[in-house]
Amino acid sequence: MKESMTQNSRRRGTWLLVALIAVIVALPVAAIAGYWVSSAIGRTTEVQAPDGSTKTLYWREYPGTAELDPREVLDGPTPQQGLAAGERMITEIQEALDREFSLNWTPIQPTHEQGPFNTPVSNDFGGYSLLTNVNGPERQSTTVPPTWASKQQAMDIINTVLLNHDYGALELQSPDGGSIISGQVVIWGMSTGPVGQWLTFGLQDVSLDVDGSFAKRELRMGNEREMTSWISLSYGANGLLPAEHRKDFISRLEPFLGLDKPEAVES
Repeated sequence: MKESMTQNSRRRGTWLLVALIAVIVALPVAAIAGYWVSSAIGRTTEVQAPDGSTKTLYWREYPGTAELDPREVLDGPTPQQGLAAGERMITEIQEALDREFSLNWTPIQPTHEQGPFNTPVSNDFGGYSLLTNVNGPERQSTTVPPTWASKQQAMDIINTVLLNHDYGALELQSPDGGSIISGQVVIWGMSTGPVGQWLTFGLQDVSLDVDGSFAKRELRMGNEREMTSWISLSYGANGLLPAEHRKDFISRLEPFLGLDKPEAVES
C-alpha cells in the first residue's frame, strides 16, 4: 500500500513538474503572440457615433505620425519645397562661413541612389502615414577654422542663420555623448526646425589628434577617408506632406480630430 501511494505521489509530482514547465514555456510564447496581435492591430480608440453606438478607430489608419502635429503638417511645405528651402539655408550658411574663413568645399554629392525622398513612412501606430521623409545631400568643406575660438565663431554664424529660418540653435555633443571641450577632434550637432525638419552639423579637425589615438581608432575601423578635416551640413525632414496626398490626408485625418494620440507602437 505504501509503495502504491509512493508511486502515485511520484506520478503526481512528475505531472506537476511537466505542467509547471508547460506554463513557464507558454508564458513567453503567449507574450510573443500578444505582441504580434498588438502590432498587427495597432492602437485603437473607442468613440461614440452620432447614433449612440460605439465605433472602434484603428490608429494604424492615421495619416500622420505620433510626433508631428497634423495642423503643422498641413501648413508646412511639401517635401520638394522643404528640400529646396533647406538647401537655400545651407547655401546661406556656406556663404556666411566663407566670408569669415574662406573655406574650401567639395562638390555636392547625392545622399544615396534612391534620392532624397523616402517612403513609406511609419505612422508609429502600426500602419503607414501619407508623409515623406527627406534626406538632403551633404555639404562638406575640406578646411576648417584653425582655433577653438574660431570654431566657436563658426558655430555662432551657423546658429544666426538657423534662427533666422525659425530653426533652433545647434545642440552639440561629442561622438561618445559627452560634453564638448576645446581640443576635441570631432563635434556633432543637430538643429530642429518646423514640422520635423532638421539640420545636422559635424566638425572634424585631425590636426588636434596630437597623440594619434583618433587616427589609430579610425584606421582600425577601416575609416581611412575620415583622416581629413571638414565641416559637414545636411538638411532633412521626418515627414512632409506631398501635394498629391493632401486631399487624402485631410479625409483620413477627420475621424481622429480632437482625440488624444495613444502611445506609439514599439517598432
